[in-house]
Amino acid sequence: AHTMRVRKCFSGFLLIITCCHPFYAQADAAVLELREREVRDNIRALFDVRDMHIAPEAVSALMTFMRSIPSEHYHNLNKVKIGRFHKSPRGQTRNNQIILNVNDMASQEEFVAVFIHELGHIVDLGFLGGSETILTPFQQISWKTKRQLNSNATESDFVSRYAMSSPWEDFAESYAMYVIRGKTFDHWRRDNTALNRKFNFLKQKIFQQKDFLAADTAPILENRERTWDVTLNTFNLNQLLAVLNLRKKEREIASRTRHKSVARYQRAQTG
Repeated sequence: AHTMRVRKCFSGFLLIITCCHPFYAQADAAVLELREREVRDNIRALFDVRDMHIAPEAVSALMTFMRSIPSEHYHNLNKVKIGRFHKSPRGQTRNNQIILNVNDMASQEEFVAVFIHELGHIVDLGFLGGSETILTPFQQISWKTKRQLNSNATESDFVSRYAMSSPWEDFAESYAMYVIRGKTFDHWRRDNTALNRKFNFLKQKIFQQKDFLAADTAPILENRERTWDVTLNTFNLNQLLAVLNLRKKEREIASRTRHKSVARYQRAQTG
């Protein structure tokens, strides 16, 4: 028993050193940063474009979005297949793959919105650990079980009617709404407790306190103007890309700053 206590104390001592000593803290940050950089370098390799008539700038917009968000969002993503697939929905997520069928898409805006929605499923099932049996904290806001809404849930607690169809669609629709129609989402949540909790969850737990309000230049929708699904909302793709590029630069600057800090500390230790 005495040996066990000694081992526990020593383990705790090592844990304190690892967490508190600046060298180990910086080293951990460097490892995480290298992992994130490796994932970002592999973004292009994730894309499998099956139709050469698909506009390169549309595919580039998807990559820009991925480079502007935390890499944890797509850490579980294995492939993005884009093409014209017979009898397939516009978008689907299956086996950690996103499949985009452009046959029934009317615009590049819709193409980007569908991708963001599908990536929301990857975040929900991967990063948040969603499953068939366990409700995530986000899903518990409006859902009692995977198939039953909370008794006090109403249509105004959701960003679209499609979001009411399941906990998974609730998250994916909210994820997309946060990005492409942030100002409308922000407007709706001010008078709705459930939407306020969902908005704050996305901002704090998913997007690391970042928002895309500046990208939403379209007129704010009133509560009664909800579409069937978020991907049918009108938004300014060029403005969204401008904000995404700004977010990407912010992440790159933060990354370089952290790496310089690690390098300076290591030189000081060896000098």
